Amino acid sequence: MFETKKLLPAYQNAERILLAHMIRDEHVAEVVQSRLGGAFNVDDHQALAAYLFAYYAKGYEADPSLFIQQLPDEQLTRLATELTMLSVNDDYDERELDDYMRLIETYPKRVEIHQKELEVKKEKDPIKAAMMLTEIQRLKQML
Repeated sequence: MFETKKLLPAYQNAERILLAHMIRDEHVAEVVQSRLGGAFNVDDHQALAAYLFAYYAKGYEADPSLFIQQLPDEQLTRLATELTMLSVNDDYDERELDDYMRLIETYPKRVEIHQKELEVKKEKDPIKAAMMLTEIQRLKQML
């Protein structure tokens, strides 16, 4: 039987690709840690990032199999194994990493904007709706 994988949202793909790079390259993990910390949007990704930061903080070098062996949770082990098999370009550039991190950073704001847009559609009072639209525009400018 073939297992069909559904298409993931851009921010989830960005998190997965960054984690795949982080598992292979300590420098990427340092860059991500300084900019995002553990602010991944998917809980398992956040947990895996925390284990990666701790792994490198203990002085270990990038070694995907050693890292995976040290994971205490089967679900995280499965995720890390899957990420090591992801086809990522080892010759990444900083702009590529920056784009992925920006997608991750802006996702919560995009969700907030979407929720407010839904509220505007339900709002009966035109003055309140106009105020909400102003707030939406302000949030969009922050992206």
